[in-house]
Amino acid sequence: MKKVLTTLRKMLTENIILKLGSIVFAFLVWLAVVNVSDPNITRTITMIPIELTDTDTLSEQNMVYKFDSNQTAQIVISGKRSIISKLTKNDFSATAPLSEMSQVYAVPVYVELKNTVYQNYVTINQKTNTVNIEVEDLITKTYDVEIKFEGEPFTDYVVGKTSLGRTSVDITAPSSKHNLISKVAVDVDITDITASISRRYDIKLYKADGEEIAIDNEIELSAKRTRVNVDILYTKEIPINYTLLGEPANGYSITDIETSATTALICGKKELVDECQIIVIDGEELNITGITEDFEKSVDLEDYLPEGVDIYDSSKRMFKVSVDVESMVIKSYDLDIDNISLTNIPSKYKAVVISDKVTIEVSALQEYQDIFDVNEVKAAIDLSGASKGVGTYEVKVILPDNYALVQTVTAKVKVFKSASTVDETETETESTSKSSEVESDTVDETESETETENEV
Repeated sequence: MKKVLTTLRKMLTENIILKLGSIVFAFLVWLAVVNVSDPNITRTITMIPIELTDTDTLSEQNMVYKFDSNQTAQIVISGKRSIISKLTKNDFSATAPLSEMSQVYAVPVYVELKNTVYQNYVTINQKTNTVNIEVEDLITKTYDVEIKFEGEPFTDYVVGKTSLGRTSVDITAPSSKHNLISKVAVDVDITDITASISRRYDIKLYKADGEEIAIDNEIELSAKRTRVNVDILYTKEIPINYTLLGEPANGYSITDIETSATTALICGKKELVDECQIIVIDGEELNITGITEDFEKSVDLEDYLPEGVDIYDSSKRMFKVSVDVESMVIKSYDLDIDNISLTNIPSKYKAVVISDKVTIEVSALQEYQDIFDVNEVKAAIDLSGASKGVGTYEVKVILPDNYALVQTVTAKVKVFKSASTVDETETETESTSKSSEVESDTVDETESETETENEV
């Protein structure tokens, strides 16, 4: 046994350098064999998705970012073919921490192997070192909420008073989103309805062209719904009747009357509206007694409507009456004597106007005085019951519209018997004279007889 151990010792200790060299040579041979069968290779891997991290960093600063998801990382890896050849983009992670963003909004990209077993056998050379992002301020604005009606109510029905549970809403969004918002509204369909509405509706955002804006995770509303109340009212158009009380002052005349409307569109519950047929404004509201200048008065039409019935358009609630007046102008005109007709002359008499002239005073607006023609005036004297001789009689003057006679007009008229009447009168006178002569002769004879008797 001892001899065996000695032999082994000699084998291990003798020629030690040669033996070590053999070992090294064997290793080199092994290494050469391995390298030949599994050499180092290099590959480019693209389209590695980039994940942004530390996003709270911007949120804390009231900022938001936009990142183009089409931006991906590209790397070049090297290592043993046995490892490199089976790696894909899914074996790598690419992260971009926003906490390391530069002032020009560039964020560094870090690419790592997901499987740590290969980390010591794979060399990564990044081709994508940074990505750019867009950063915007996160802004909160308050918007008024409107009602956006769709369609029309049934015939003779209209939209009355409306109210919203929320008249405004706060919207938190990037400034670019705010730039798109033109209207915040709730859509209410009122097509052919006849009854009032009270329900909740979604709040929607609209662009200036009417296109709806989708509410995504970048847009936050303080309220997503609100209650809407809409009164649907029955309407009817009724006439407006008014009366002017009194007259302008003496010497003034109405030249024009204007009103703001002749009818009114009223609204309310159908049963109340159906009872209204006309609006009558009494004269007490429109008293023009003694006015010497233009008159204007506004009357609230709703004062003449029953409770529960209103004027549909509030801008037309006031009924306005305008009365224009002007002072009258008095002018004197001489009538043509020949144009004065004499009527109802007594039988067997004639008459003639003997006044040198007959003057009339006419009151009218200046514009009418300018076109007045006295020769067209009709005048007449009624001689009913007149007696023979000269007398003063009233002249009836008929003036055109828009003219008035200031005072009574008179003229002197001579009434006398006609020529035929005079001839008959003379004949009667002659007969009477002859009768008188006969009577005289008879008297004379009677007297003679009486004298003769007396003598006897």
